[in-house]
Amino acid sequence: MINIVDKRNCCGCAACVQRCPKQCIMLIEDGEGFLYPEVDMDVCIRCGICEEICPVLHQGEARVPLEVFAAKNPDEEIRRTSSSG
Repeated sequence: MINIVDKRNCCGCAACVQRCPKQCIMLIEDGEGFLYPEVDMDVCIRCGICEEICPVLHQGEARVPLEVFAAKNPDEEIRRTSSSG
């Protein structure tokens, strides 16, 4: 079951809400207007799916890019009017 004690441990993605088989998780607005999950313990079956799907609890290992490519148009007028430069 998901239990947010420190708000830094929740990104507000609602993945836990979407995956809960019992729909016992609701997003509740805090005093600052941010949404955080709250579990109805009377309905929760403690299956752990909410914790398994949480991207904050399961951040992958950092990966180094294999290659990076960059380009810049030498024409300043084209760069100024283009969407990506």
